[in-house]
Amino acid sequence: MATKDQQPKKLPLFPLLSLLCFASIFLALSLSLSKRASISNETIHFRSTPSLTSTPCNYSHGSWIYDPNWIPNKYDSTCKEIFKGWNCIAGNKSNAKDIIKWRWQPNGCDLPPSTRWSANANGGELESLGYKEGYRVDVDIPEGTWADAPSFHDVLIFNTGHWWWAPSKFDPNASGGIKLFRTQSPRHFEGGDWDQGGSCPRLQPLSTEKVEELFSLKNNGTNVESRLVNQHLFKALKGSSFHVLDITHLSEFRADAHPATAGGKKHDDCMHWCLPGITDIWNDLFIMHLNSIKARN
Repeated sequence: MATKDQQPKKLPLFPLLSLLCFASIFLALSLSLSKRASISNETIHFRSTPSLTSTPCNYSHGSWIYDPNWIPNKYDSTCKEIFKGWNCIAGNKSNAKDIIKWRWQPNGCDLPPSTRWSANANGGELESLGYKEGYRVDVDIPEGTWADAPSFHDVLIFNTGHWWWAPSKFDPNASGGIKLFRTQSPRHFEGGDWDQGGSCPRLQPLSTEKVEELFSLKNNGTNVESRLVNQHLFKALKGSSFHVLDITHLSEFRADAHPATAGGKKHDDCMHWCLPGITDIWNDLFIMHLNSIKARN
């Protein structure tokens, strides 16, 4: 734990100096049907802070429960679409098979694995827009297809990533469709930042105390950016027609779920996630969030 005598660390500059105005968009196109095995009594709990929301269920707050019989997979390590650097099972990461044995249990409700869903089957419109290459990023005026996207899509997810996070130039009150802003995906570098020899060697989720040590704004640590970015995000979207898909807090516990040095990497990758892995839980969260919106409407 950090002590009062320690000097605060400087925040990473690259996310804080970003002037990008429109976030990268990603859409969950479809999810495969999965089978859910019976749940074993052998569980390990990591409890997060209870939800203070007034909604029937806040899926973003709960516990990570280890269940050796849990079979949530919508795909496996043989999927050719998985980027090699994120295929932790094929890359021989020591805990790769255990990563998917941790299931998320929200406080006061359940988060079952989602069944196949598509916009076309439900009479809607889905499209994946966006790009990552630095030389194609719009820093002043959003590219036309991005700016017009909310007007003709039924579901849009604005992905607040490590490179593009400032929601300062879009219209949060634009009407049409369901618009969700996905919160920041946390990093888990310990012992230094990504370019300072930082690593992520943990093989189990973090305790609540360790999460606060690594991510608390008061400690001003290497990974504090996710909460700092979310503060700006929540403020910008307050009172708007956007829904927030909060994946940050539940992901903060999962320091064990990054590729690290899997596949022979020279430096630990503590920013991206193993696949299969925690991002599949994000998809389940997305589907349940849509169901909640539908129920309220």
